[in-house]
Amino acid sequence: MSDRRTLYIVSEDASGMRPYASTILNTILDENSKAIIVVRDEKSKDSYLSLPQQNIVYIDYPKGKLSRLFWHFYPHVLIREIKDAIKSHGIELVYTLTAEISLAYVANFLFRKVCVLHTVHDAINHDVKYKNVFERLKDNILVRIPNKEIIRKAQNLVTNSKPQLEYLQNIFPQKKVFYVPFPTLVNEEIKGGTKTVKELESVNDYILFFGSVNLYKGVHLLYNLYINNKHKFGGRKLVIAGAGNDYFGDIQDNDVIRINRYIDDSEVRYLFENAAIVVYPYISATQSGVLSIATYFGKKILLSKTPFFESEVKESKAVVLADVTNEKEFEDCILNLLNTRAESYDLYEEIYNDTVLKRNIEKIQEEVLHCNSIK
Repeated sequence: MSDRRTLYIVSEDASGMRPYASTILNTILDENSKAIIVVRDEKSKDSYLSLPQQNIVYIDYPKGKLSRLFWHFYPHVLIREIKDAIKSHGIELVYTLTAEISLAYVANFLFRKVCVLHTVHDAINHDVKYKNVFERLKDNILVRIPNKEIIRKAQNLVTNSKPQLEYLQNIFPQKKVFYVPFPTLVNEEIKGGTKTVKELESVNDYILFFGSVNLYKGVHLLYNLYINNKHKFGGRKLVIAGAGNDYFGDIQDNDVIRINRYIDDSEVRYLFENAAIVVYPYISATQSGVLSIATYFGKKILLSKTPFFESEVKESKAVVLADVTNEKEFEDCILNLLNTRAESYDLYEEIYNDTVLKRNIEKIQEEVLHCNSIK
Protein backbone atom coordinates (compact mmCIF):
# COMPACT_ATOMS: atom_id res chain seq x y z
CA MET A 1 0.00 0.00 0.00
CA SER A 2 3.05 2.27 -0.21
CA ASP A 3 1.54 4.21 -3.11
CA ARG A 4 -1.86 4.63 -1.47
CA ARG A 5 -2.73 7.57 0.77
CA THR A 6 -4.73 6.34 3.74
CA LEU A 7 -6.10 8.19 6.74
CA TYR A 8 -6.61 6.15 9.90
CA ILE A 9 -9.04 7.45 12.50
CA VAL A 10 -8.98 6.50 16.18
CA SER A 11 -11.59 8.63 17.93
CA GLU A 12 -12.68 6.35 20.79
CA ASP A 13 -10.06 6.46 23.54
CA ALA A 14 -11.04 3.45 25.65
CA SER A 15 -8.66 1.10 27.44
CA GLY A 16 -9.52 -1.78 25.09
CA MET A 17 -9.39 0.33 21.94
CA ARG A 18 -5.88 1.73 22.49
CA PRO A 19 -3.97 -1.56 22.15
CA TYR A 20 -6.23 -2.62 19.27
CA ALA A 21 -5.61 0.56 17.28
CA SER A 22 -1.93 0.63 18.20
CA THR A 23 -1.35 -2.89 16.86
CA ILE A 24 -3.11 -2.12 13.57
CA LEU A 25 -1.18 1.13 13.13
CA ASN A 26 2.17 -0.46 13.99
CA THR A 27 1.46 -3.07 11.35
CA ILE A 28 0.17 -0.90 8.50
CA LEU A 29 1.05 2.79 8.96
CA ASP A 30 3.56 3.89 6.30
CA GLU A 31 5.10 7.11 4.99
CA ASN A 32 2.07 7.93 2.84
CA SER A 33 -0.43 7.32 5.63
CA LYS A 34 -1.72 9.63 8.32
CA ALA A 35 -3.49 8.94 11.60
CA ILE A 36 -5.77 11.15 13.66
CA ILE A 37 -6.01 9.97 17.24
CA VAL A 38 -8.24 11.35 19.99
CA VAL A 39 -6.74 11.09 23.49
CA ARG A 40 -8.26 11.82 26.89
CA ASP A 41 -4.92 12.62 28.57
CA GLU A 42 -1.17 12.50 28.02
CA LYS A 43 -1.00 8.93 29.35
CA SER A 44 -3.15 7.75 26.44
CA LYS A 45 -0.40 8.77 24.02
CA ASP A 46 1.94 6.16 25.50
CA SER A 47 0.17 3.48 23.48
CA TYR A 48 1.24 5.17 20.25
CA LEU A 49 4.83 6.22 21.00
CA SER A 50 6.29 3.43 18.86
CA LEU A 51 4.64 4.95 15.77
CA PRO A 52 6.21 7.63 13.54
CA GLN A 53 4.96 10.73 15.33
CA GLN A 54 5.28 12.94 12.24
CA ASN A 55 2.43 10.93 10.72
CA ILE A 56 0.06 11.47 13.64
CA VAL A 57 -2.25 14.28 14.71
CA TYR A 58 -3.40 14.07 18.33
CA ILE A 59 -6.66 15.69 19.41
CA ASP A 60 -7.60 16.23 23.03
CA TYR A 61 -11.01 14.96 24.05
CA PRO A 62 -12.94 17.86 25.63
CA LYS A 63 -12.95 18.17 29.44
CA GLY A 64 -16.20 19.97 30.24
CA LYS A 65 -19.52 18.10 30.46
CA LEU A 66 -21.26 20.34 27.94
CA SER A 67 -18.33 20.17 25.53
CA ARG A 68 -18.29 16.37 25.77
CA LEU A 69 -22.01 16.19 25.10
CA PHE A 70 -21.69 18.42 22.04
CA TRP A 71 -18.74 16.33 20.85
CA HIS A 72 -21.00 13.29 20.44
CA PHE A 73 -23.05 15.09 17.82
CA TYR A 74 -20.55 17.44 16.18
CA PRO A 75 -16.85 17.06 17.19
CA HIS A 76 -15.76 20.20 15.39
CA VAL A 77 -12.00 19.88 16.05
CA LEU A 78 -11.97 16.28 14.84
CA ILE A 79 -14.03 17.19 11.78
CA ARG A 80 -11.70 20.07 10.95
CA GLU A 81 -8.59 17.88 11.17
CA ILE A 82 -10.15 15.13 9.05
CA LYS A 83 -11.18 17.59 6.34
CA ASP A 84 -7.74 19.17 6.36
CA ALA A 85 -5.97 15.80 6.12
CA ILE A 86 -8.15 14.59 3.25
CA LYS A 87 -7.54 17.78 1.30
CA SER A 88 -3.86 18.47 2.03
CA HIS A 89 -2.61 14.88 1.76
CA GLY A 90 -4.78 13.69 -1.10
CA ILE A 91 -6.33 10.93 0.99
CA GLU A 92 -7.93 8.13 -1.04
CA LEU A 93 -9.11 5.86 1.76
CA VAL A 94 -10.33 6.55 5.30
CA TYR A 95 -9.99 3.53 7.59
CA THR A 96 -11.78 3.87 10.93
CA LEU A 97 -10.27 1.68 13.62
CA THR A 98 -12.59 2.32 16.55
CA ALA A 99 -16.34 2.73 16.73
CA GLU A 100 -16.25 6.42 15.66
CA ILE A 101 -19.74 6.99 17.08
CA SER A 102 -19.06 10.72 17.36
CA LEU A 103 -18.90 10.88 13.55
CA ALA A 104 -22.16 9.03 12.96
CA TYR A 105 -24.24 12.07 12.05
CA VAL A 106 -21.62 13.79 9.87
CA ALA A 107 -20.15 10.76 8.08
CA ASN A 108 -21.99 11.22 4.77
CA PHE A 109 -20.98 14.85 4.51
CA LEU A 110 -17.44 14.34 5.80
CA PHE A 111 -16.48 11.37 3.62
CA ARG A 112 -18.42 12.10 0.45
CA LYS A 113 -15.26 12.34 -1.70
CA VAL A 114 -13.28 9.39 -0.32
CA CYS A 115 -13.67 5.66 0.23
CA VAL A 116 -14.36 4.57 3.78
CA LEU A 117 -13.57 1.25 5.43
CA HIS A 118 -15.30 1.11 8.81
CA THR A 119 -14.37 -1.34 11.57
CA VAL A 120 -17.40 -2.91 13.23
CA HIS A 121 -16.69 -3.84 16.83
CA ASP A 122 -20.23 -4.55 18.02
CA ALA A 123 -22.83 -5.18 15.36
CA ILE A 124 -25.10 -6.50 18.09
CA ASN A 125 -25.18 -4.60 21.35
CA HIS A 126 -24.00 -6.33 24.50
CA ASP A 127 -26.25 -7.00 27.48
CA VAL A 128 -26.15 -4.09 29.91
CA LYS A 129 -27.71 -3.65 33.33
CA TYR A 130 -28.52 0.03 33.79
CA LYS A 131 -28.60 1.80 37.15
CA ASN A 132 -31.63 3.86 36.14
CA VAL A 133 -33.71 5.11 33.21
CA PHE A 134 -31.35 8.04 32.66
CA GLU A 135 -28.38 5.70 32.18
CA ARG A 136 -30.35 3.65 29.65
CA LEU A 137 -31.41 6.78 27.74
CA LYS A 138 -27.85 8.14 27.74
CA ASP A 139 -26.39 4.89 26.42
CA ASN A 140 -28.98 4.66 23.67
CA ILE A 141 -28.62 8.25 22.48
CA LEU A 142 -24.84 8.56 22.77
CA VAL A 143 -23.65 5.04 21.95
CA ARG A 144 -26.11 2.48 20.59
CA ILE A 145 -28.02 4.58 18.07
CA PRO A 146 -24.89 6.31 16.66
CA ASN A 147 -23.13 2.95 16.42
CA LYS A 148 -25.96 1.53 14.32
CA GLU A 149 -26.10 4.72 12.25
CA ILE A 150 -22.44 4.75 11.21
CA ILE A 151 -22.54 1.03 10.39
CA ARG A 152 -25.61 1.65 8.24
CA LYS A 153 -23.95 4.52 6.36
CA ALA A 154 -20.59 2.88 5.61
CA GLN A 155 -20.46 0.94 2.35
CA ASN A 156 -17.36 -1.06 3.32
CA LEU A 157 -17.20 -2.84 6.66
CA VAL A 158 -14.50 -4.93 8.31
CA THR A 159 -14.84 -7.13 11.38
CA ASN A 160 -12.52 -9.35 13.42
CA SER A 161 -15.17 -11.95 14.14
CA LYS A 162 -16.32 -14.70 11.76
CA PRO A 163 -19.81 -14.96 13.35
CA GLN A 164 -20.14 -11.18 13.12
CA LEU A 165 -18.98 -11.30 9.49
CA GLU A 166 -21.80 -13.69 8.65
CA TYR A 167 -24.31 -11.56 10.54
CA LEU A 168 -23.28 -8.37 8.71
CA GLN A 169 -23.35 -10.07 5.32
CA ASN A 170 -26.91 -11.24 5.99
CA ILE A 171 -28.11 -7.86 7.25
CA PHE A 172 -26.30 -5.79 4.59
CA PRO A 173 -26.10 -7.91 1.41
CA GLN A 174 -25.44 -4.75 -0.64
CA LYS A 175 -22.30 -3.85 1.31
CA LYS A 176 -18.73 -5.11 1.07
CA VAL A 177 -17.97 -6.87 4.36
CA PHE A 178 -14.49 -8.17 5.14
CA TYR A 179 -12.83 -10.26 7.83
CA VAL A 180 -9.44 -9.66 9.43
CA PRO A 181 -8.12 -11.77 12.33
CA PHE A 182 -8.20 -9.93 15.65
CA PRO A 183 -4.82 -8.27 16.25
CA THR A 184 -2.78 -9.05 19.32
CA LEU A 185 -3.22 -6.75 22.30
CA VAL A 186 0.30 -7.53 23.52
CA ASN A 187 2.41 -4.42 23.08
CA GLU A 188 6.04 -3.74 23.99
CA GLU A 189 5.11 -2.38 27.42
CA ILE A 190 3.25 -5.59 28.25
CA LYS A 191 6.11 -7.73 26.94
CA GLY A 192 8.69 -5.91 29.02
CA GLY A 193 6.49 -5.12 32.00
CA THR A 194 8.32 -5.04 35.35
CA LYS A 195 5.76 -3.41 37.63
CA THR A 196 4.19 -5.46 40.40
CA VAL A 197 0.47 -5.40 41.16
CA LYS A 198 0.42 -4.04 44.70
CA GLU A 199 -2.82 -5.83 45.57
CA LEU A 200 -1.19 -9.19 44.74
CA GLU A 201 2.29 -8.84 46.21
CA SER A 202 1.77 -11.80 48.58
CA VAL A 203 -0.59 -13.79 46.35
CA ASN A 204 0.01 -16.25 43.50
CA ASP A 205 -1.47 -19.36 41.84
CA TYR A 206 -4.88 -17.69 41.63
CA ILE A 207 -7.86 -17.98 39.29
CA LEU A 208 -7.85 -14.83 37.16
CA PHE A 209 -10.36 -12.76 35.25
CA PHE A 210 -8.78 -9.73 33.57
CA GLY A 211 -10.56 -6.94 31.72
CA SER A 212 -13.23 -4.32 32.16
CA VAL A 213 -16.13 -5.75 34.14
CA ASN A 214 -19.48 -5.58 32.37
CA LEU A 215 -22.63 -7.67 32.57
CA TYR A 216 -22.06 -9.41 29.23
CA LYS A 217 -18.67 -10.70 30.38
CA GLY A 218 -20.33 -13.03 32.87
CA VAL A 219 -17.98 -12.26 35.76
CA HIS A 220 -20.90 -12.68 38.15
CA LEU A 221 -21.16 -16.31 37.02
CA LEU A 222 -17.51 -16.90 37.85
CA TYR A 223 -17.87 -15.13 41.19
CA ASN A 224 -20.94 -17.15 42.20
CA LEU A 225 -19.30 -20.41 41.14
CA TYR A 226 -16.21 -19.62 43.18
CA ILE A 227 -18.15 -18.63 46.31
CA ASN A 228 -20.23 -21.81 46.14
CA ASN A 229 -17.29 -24.15 45.48
CA LYS A 230 -14.09 -22.45 46.64
CA HIS A 231 -13.24 -25.32 49.02
CA LYS A 232 -12.64 -27.46 45.91
CA PHE A 233 -10.03 -25.15 44.35
CA GLY A 234 -7.08 -26.02 46.55
CA GLY A 235 -7.00 -22.78 48.51
CA ARG A 236 -6.59 -20.68 45.40
CA LYS A 237 -8.01 -17.17 45.49
CA LEU A 238 -10.15 -15.56 42.80
CA VAL A 239 -8.74 -12.36 41.30
CA ILE A 240 -11.04 -10.07 39.32
CA ALA A 241 -8.82 -7.38 37.82
CA GLY A 242 -10.20 -4.43 35.85
CA ALA A 243 -12.43 -1.42 36.28
CA GLY A 244 -16.18 -1.69 35.89
CA ASN A 245 -19.54 -2.29 37.47
CA ASP A 246 -19.89 -5.39 39.62
CA TYR A 247 -23.04 -7.46 39.39
CA PHE A 248 -22.46 -9.61 42.47
CA GLY A 249 -22.85 -7.06 45.25
CA ASP A 250 -20.32 -6.17 47.92
CA ILE A 251 -17.59 -8.76 48.29
CA GLN A 252 -17.49 -10.17 51.82
CA ASP A 253 -15.04 -13.00 51.17
CA ASN A 254 -11.31 -12.39 51.77
CA ASP A 255 -10.46 -15.04 49.18
CA VAL A 256 -11.85 -12.82 46.40
CA ILE A 257 -9.51 -10.01 45.42
CA ARG A 258 -11.29 -7.31 43.45
CA ILE A 259 -8.90 -4.87 41.73
CA ASN A 260 -11.41 -2.31 40.52
CA ARG A 261 -9.12 0.04 38.62
CA TYR A 262 -7.33 0.44 35.33
CA ILE A 263 -4.48 -2.07 35.08
CA ASP A 264 -1.42 -0.43 33.57
CA ASP A 265 0.26 -2.30 30.71
CA SER A 266 3.46 -2.56 32.76
CA GLU A 267 1.50 -4.55 35.41
CA VAL A 268 0.01 -7.11 33.02
CA ARG A 269 3.02 -9.46 32.95
CA TYR A 270 3.00 -9.77 36.75
CA LEU A 271 -0.76 -10.29 36.78
CA PHE A 272 -0.67 -13.17 34.29
CA GLU A 273 2.59 -14.86 35.18
CA ASN A 274 1.39 -15.45 38.75
CA ALA A 275 -2.03 -16.86 37.74
CA ALA A 276 -2.85 -20.57 37.77
CA ILE A 277 -5.53 -20.26 35.09
CA VAL A 278 -7.38 -17.49 33.26
CA VAL A 279 -11.17 -17.57 32.94
CA TYR A 280 -13.29 -15.63 30.44
CA PRO A 281 -16.94 -16.51 31.21
CA TYR A 282 -18.51 -14.20 28.61
CA ILE A 283 -22.26 -14.45 28.14
CA SER A 284 -21.81 -12.89 24.70
CA ALA A 285 -18.73 -11.93 22.72
CA THR A 286 -18.84 -10.25 19.33
CA GLN A 287 -15.06 -10.02 19.06
CA SER A 288 -12.27 -9.77 21.57
CA GLY A 289 -8.49 -9.84 21.89
CA VAL A 290 -8.39 -11.38 25.36
CA LEU A 291 -6.92 -14.61 24.02
CA SER A 292 -3.79 -12.82 22.86
CA ILE A 293 -2.55 -11.81 26.31
CA ALA A 294 -3.35 -15.12 28.01
CA THR A 295 -1.73 -17.20 25.26
CA TYR A 296 1.31 -14.90 25.04
CA PHE A 297 2.05 -15.84 28.64
CA GLY A 298 1.19 -19.48 27.93
CA LYS A 299 -1.60 -19.68 30.49
CA LYS A 300 -4.29 -22.32 30.72
CA ILE A 301 -7.59 -20.74 29.69
CA LEU A 302 -11.27 -21.44 30.20
CA LEU A 303 -13.58 -19.80 27.64
CA SER A 304 -17.34 -19.74 27.50
CA LYS A 305 -19.09 -21.45 24.60
CA THR A 306 -19.89 -18.34 22.58
CA PRO A 307 -19.82 -18.36 18.76
CA PHE A 308 -16.82 -16.00 18.70
CA PHE A 309 -14.62 -18.09 21.00
CA GLU A 310 -15.70 -21.30 19.30
CA SER A 311 -14.74 -19.86 15.91
CA GLU A 312 -11.37 -18.59 17.14
CA VAL A 313 -9.91 -21.58 18.92
CA LYS A 314 -10.08 -25.35 19.09
CA GLU A 315 -10.13 -27.08 22.46
CA SER A 316 -6.87 -28.50 23.75
CA LYS A 317 -5.34 -29.43 27.08
CA ALA A 318 -4.53 -25.77 27.68
CA VAL A 319 -7.74 -24.19 26.31
CA VAL A 320 -11.17 -25.43 27.34
CA LEU A 321 -14.63 -24.28 26.25
CA ALA A 322 -17.44 -24.59 28.79
CA ASP A 323 -21.11 -23.79 29.18
CA VAL A 324 -20.70 -21.27 31.98
CA THR A 325 -24.45 -21.21 32.62
CA ASN A 326 -24.21 -24.86 33.69
CA GLU A 327 -22.55 -24.65 37.11
CA LYS A 328 -21.53 -28.33 37.20
CA GLU A 329 -19.87 -28.19 33.78
CA PHE A 330 -18.25 -24.86 34.63
CA GLU A 331 -16.89 -26.24 37.91
CA ASP A 332 -15.61 -29.48 36.36
CA CYS A 333 -13.77 -27.60 33.60
CA ILE A 334 -12.03 -25.32 36.08
CA LEU A 335 -10.98 -28.28 38.24
CA ASN A 336 -9.70 -30.19 35.21
CA LEU A 337 -7.67 -27.20 34.05
CA LEU A 338 -6.19 -26.67 37.51
CA ASN A 339 -5.08 -30.31 37.59
CA THR A 340 -3.66 -30.35 34.04
CA ARG A 341 -0.09 -29.57 33.05
CA ALA A 342 -0.35 -27.62 29.80
CA GLU A 343 0.69 -24.36 28.11
CA SER A 344 -0.86 -22.25 25.36
CA TYR A 345 2.22 -20.54 23.87
CA ASP A 346 1.78 -22.32 20.53
CA LEU A 347 -1.71 -20.88 20.13
CA TYR A 348 -0.35 -17.34 20.24
CA GLU A 349 2.07 -18.05 17.42
CA GLU A 350 -0.71 -19.69 15.41
CA ILE A 351 -3.30 -16.89 15.72
CA TYR A 352 -1.35 -13.64 16.07
CA ASN A 353 0.93 -13.09 13.12
CA ASP A 354 1.75 -9.50 12.14
CA THR A 355 2.80 -10.48 8.62
CA VAL A 356 -0.53 -12.18 7.92
CA LEU A 357 -2.42 -9.27 9.48
CA LYS A 358 -0.60 -6.74 7.28
CA ARG A 359 -1.17 -8.78 4.14
CA ASN A 360 -4.89 -9.19 4.86
CA ILE A 361 -5.44 -5.50 5.54
CA GLU A 362 -3.55 -4.41 2.43
CA LYS A 363 -5.58 -6.82 0.29
CA ILE A 364 -8.84 -5.42 1.67
CA GLN A 365 -7.74 -1.81 1.17
CA GLU A 366 -6.85 -2.52 -2.45
CA GLU A 367 -10.19 -4.21 -3.07
CA VAL A 368 -12.13 -1.32 -1.56
CA LEU A 369 -10.28 1.21 -3.68
CA HIS A 370 -10.58 -0.92 -6.82
CA CYS A 371 -14.33 -1.36 -6.41
CA ASN A 372 -14.75 2.38 -5.96
CA SER A 373 -12.65 3.18 -9.04
CA ILE A 374 -14.85 1.11 -11.36
CA LYS A 375 -18.18 2.54 -10.14
